[in-house]
Amino acid sequence: DDRVTSKERTDIRLIDPEEFGGPFDILVADLSFISLTTVAESLLRQCVDGASMILLVKPQFEVGREKVSAGKGVISNDADRQFALNRVRNTFEALGCDTIGVMDCPVHGADGNREFLLALSAPKRAQALS
Repeated sequence: DDRVTSKERTDIRLIDPEEFGGPFDILVADLSFISLTTVAESLLRQCVDGASMILLVKPQFEVGREKVSAGKGVISNDADRQFALNRVRNTFEALGCDTIGVMDCPVHGADGNREFLLALSAPKRAQALS
């Protein structure tokens, strides 16, 4: 489908949305080795006002090195998993996004990590300015 552009192995912070026909109505993000909180503003730059966003929240990249090392890369503590989800959700909500829903990802990570799918709507910039 030529409406889908995969940008694997690309730093989202370096992408100009107009290079690929954006900004976009829908954004789906499955990022590794970086916290979604670090790239939240970069992801939002890729979106039109009110865009739908689906983010794969990977607790192993959100909880900090000490928790990851303790579990050898697998976050099995439910409180730590919930902390990771809340951290990402709160970051995006602070930037004006609305949470549409959250679910456990039905597919576990390669090492057994249990991840979340977080659905958001991007802010409407006119509302954010008022």
